[in-house]
Amino acid sequence: MKVASPILALYVLCILRTCKCGDDKDAESKTCDHHGEEECTEQDIYPGINVPSEPKHFVTLDISDMDPQVCRVIDTYMGRVSVRVYIIHPKFLVKKVMDRNTEVWEGIAEDHCVYMVTFLKSSKPKIVLLRVKETMGSYQVFRKFKSGNGCYSSSGGWYPSVKSSSKKIERLSIFPCKTRKFALDISLDEGNDKYRVIKPEYDTIAVRYYVPKSGYAIGRIKEGNQVIGQLKDDFTCYLCEFFSLENYALLRVHTERNYRSWLCWYERVDGQWRDVEEESFIEDLHRIRLSARLSKYSGAECKSTPTSPH
Repeated sequence: MKVASPILALYVLCILRTCKCGDDKDAESKTCDHHGEEECTEQDIYPGINVPSEPKHFVTLDISDMDPQVCRVIDTYMGRVSVRVYIIHPKFLVKKVMDRNTEVWEGIAEDHCVYMVTFLKSSKPKIVLLRVKETMGSYQVFRKFKSGNGCYSSSGGWYPSVKSSSKKIERLSIFPCKTRKFALDISLDEGNDKYRVIKPEYDTIAVRYYVPKSGYAIGRIKEGNQVIGQLKDDFTCYLCEFFSLENYALLRVHTERNYRSWLCWYERVDGQWRDVEEESFIEDLHRIRLSARLSKYSGAECKSTPTSPH
């Protein structure tokens, strides 16, 4: 596994993983502008589906009535827009997305949604960003809600948004001021005036979600005096997920540029942070959760916690 300098990790990954899919291109074409220096890769997509020993289940996801076993929902801000992030459990393959009785998106062939963000106005979803994995790779699509009129049904519906999606999303802004970046220290487990911390009580391992408050975005991530990553100027981070068991820890960083999202994955081994591949992150997260669960039920000391799984 390639190990990157922890100081430059986020900076480099956010450059290398940037997709050149333009807002003015047909989002349904599943193609990217490969004439540029950067290309879309499968590493742009979360979550991976190769978790050992976990059977896969095809499901339909309803954004109006979420099943907590299928995905974790976090409300945060992407730029000046209120968003809702759907972190789908890797054992579920989402083949269809619904909004109550209205279809938002349906995958064809092997296509399935692996990550989703809804852009809100007055707490209601108006635009949906879906990351979709297919046999040959992955792509992003937008769906926009259109209210009923002469062209659509009386109740409205969801339709492909293929032109200037970023401009449409920008119109959903809830405050006029420019977002201010701050440095996040993940060694702290309490929030402040810039961010809040969510700590689920049901998890078998220590979990913390760091969520920026309105008007703020994460620009640098550190743990104590160790800098994990500095984001490039045109990127912001809208959510950080921290997982730990004993001395081992994992970090998933959600970043965006022009309202398109990219994720980065890290692990802490022997006190040092390094970037990892998506598949390794998913496998190790499953491993430490399983280790903690077995330890809890057996009453024995957990001996399978990965101190250096690679």
